[in-house]
Amino acid sequence: MTATLSAVARRARERAEAAPGGLLDQALAANPPPAELAYLAERIGARATHALIEAAGGTRIHIPKSVNQGSKLARLIGLEPARALAAWRGGEDVKIPLARHWRIRIRRAMGDSYQAIARRMGITEKAVHDNLHAARLTHPQPDLFG
Repeated sequence: MTATLSAVARRARERAEAAPGGLLDQALAANPPPAELAYLAERIGARATHALIEAAGGTRIHIPKSVNQGSKLARLIGLEPARALAAWRGGEDVKIPLARHWRIRIRRAMGDSYQAIARRMGITEKAVHDNLHAARLTHPQPDLFG
């Protein structure tokens, strides 16, 4: 079965985003995790925190007591961050926050359109705009009557 051009382009973009020093790392450097995620980011890093929230945000996940390279958690966030999480909260169920505001800023810094962000987050384009506007990340509208 032949992959469509858009699917190939999407996979290429995903690889570029995930590459060390790529778009994701640049976006994370410009938008560090907010204070409410500091407890997590300090233990496993911003990249692993982002991956964990993208995969399981808004749910509870079970953190195994020990992690190996083939474990689901290690495949999701990397072996070292998974081991750090297991050492900290192994054997517990942990609620993963949605962190929607942070994720919106990350996706915008990576160049995603309002439409793409809205689809990914399950919200409206207006909600994306309002969030970015509140964070002062939108361009001011020109004064047409001034």
